[in-house]
Amino acid sequence: MSFEDIWNNLDVGLMGVFEARKGPWIFALDAVYFRLKDEETNSWTGPLGKVTVDGAVEATLIQQLYQGSVGYRVIDSKTKLDFTGGLRYTIVDNDFDLTLSTSNETFPGGQSSLSISKSWTDPVFGVRFLGPFSKKWSFFGYGDIGGFSVGSAITYQAIAGLRWQFSKVVSAKLAYRYLYQDFEDDDFVWDMVYQGPLIGFGFTF
Repeated sequence: MSFEDIWNNLDVGLMGVFEARKGPWIFALDAVYFRLKDEETNSWTGPLGKVTVDGAVEATLIQQLYQGSVGYRVIDSKTKLDFTGGLRYTIVDNDFDLTLSTSNETFPGGQSSLSISKSWTDPVFGVRFLGPFSKKWSFFGYGDIGGFSVGSAITYQAIAGLRWQFSKVVSAKLAYRYLYQDFEDDDFVWDMVYQGPLIGFGFTF
């Protein structure tokens, strides 16, 4: 799913990261929530133009990602390098609503709905890098891989971007995020890629 697809159908989107550190140890929680909605309509006229059927399908997709991680800083100088491990919990809710209306009372219309919900947990292992190239600017990158058929068959993500530390406590980030998930359970198949730019602010306490 490209950034353009997400943006065109985005109804609600929230993302946040909380991080606490004690010595070389790092504890982090990453949360993502978004809701996509799309609607398609079509019309069909029967033989001799006696009956016209109008149909509308509304699809709503809600996905939630929650990842708790523990990391250890192995390089702590101007350049910083962390190894991390954690669990990524995914919740997917799909709702489809079909509405039919006709021009002839002999063929009544109607409405039907279908809902599909799934959730799973993936162990993930990653590495994080932060490298300054000026007093206020630095490059950061993060990548992880997981699943291993515990939840997903495979899942991985990569984030790379720039951080601008414009005060002691506030920073701004511009990055690109790529996330892939391959999960299958009975008749439910979730083989998805999410990718696109992100802009955020960080606060240090």
